[in-house]
Amino acid sequence: MANRKGRRLFGSIRKRPSGRWTVRVPIPDSGGKTRSIGTFPTKRAADDALAIERGSIVTGTWVDPDGGAVSLGDFAPTFIATNGYRERSRALNERLLAQWITTTQLLAVGASHHAIALGNRPLSSITAQNVRLWHTAVAAESRRRAAARHQRAATSPKAVNAAIRA
Repeated sequence: MANRKGRRLFGSIRKRPSGRWTVRVPIPDSGGKTRSIGTFPTKRAADDALAIERGSIVTGTWVDPDGGAVSLGDFAPTFIATNGYRERSRALNERLLAQWITTTQLLAVGASHHAIALGNRPLSSITAQNVRLWHTAVAAESRRRAAARHQRAATSPKAVNAAIRA
């Protein structure tokens, strides 16, 4: 698609000396940076690739191919720090991140135990199934810890009363 001056409204297509066509598209939220999405044998194929790329950006289904190389453990602290959370929410999220994401620990899932560590995995490799398994394990571990706390509190009323009065 071109505007009245013959310039494209989105991306660029250039003919290479080899006769192939190179397509460059803007990277969303990058301050004007562009990236190549490849070379194509015909201008029509390049136009089609550009249209597909624009469609994925417009519909919100575009995924940065280089962004998936970052691990969740590296991405999450930056996200929490720059997301505009209030102080207590930020502190809570940082604590939960350290407790459940960035540490490797054995978590019970049913009768088995799995080492579930999403923190060291690249974002692009984390699937919905990984998150479901992790969430199931975290919920089970949280229930187990809560039951243990409740049991300790029930067997030690002096400690509970002392904590209440303090």
